[in-house]
Amino acid sequence: MGMASDLELRRFVPQRWEALENLLMASGFDLDPTPRDPNEWRADPPLGLIRIKALWVPHADTDPDANPDERVSIQLTERWSTDDVPGALSERGLWLASYSYNGHIDGSNLRYDFDPLGHPESPSHRHPFNAPEGTRRPCDQVPPATVIKELLAVVADQIDSGRLPLTR
Repeated sequence: MGMASDLELRRFVPQRWEALENLLMASGFDLDPTPRDPNEWRADPPLGLIRIKALWVPHADTDPDANPDERVSIQLTERWSTDDVPGALSERGLWLASYSYNGHIDGSNLRYDFDPLGHPESPSHRHPFNAPEGTRRPCDQVPPATVIKELLAVVADQIDSGRLPLTR
């Protein structure tokens, strides 16, 4: 049994969901309402799941009626545990047992994973943008805000280079 109680997990997961939703909204994204891989959170001890998808909204900061650009999206998936997970980040006595932060830009991906069970040889790794399929590079664990910032920097580069034409 981990240090956190089942009750703490049940309290934490919806709060974490809300924090991630607020982070996405503050970063210029809106939740993706499509039913495929629906946005969800579940707290079923000893595990809690958070899966939240969002679409980038160009000009969201200046145009309240701006529409999402479906070519740019992000999915944040986290699995939290009441049981100790070696090497995992911990918050409020819970462990971030695994995560996948996956940004998509016009058919290409940028992804950060922590998956000690699925990839014990490299539990924390990234899949760089435009790298060949299956390319994995070891890295430190990162918070979602870091991945969002990197995704938006790649979007800006793609727009500036003309590879991602922006329409109003």
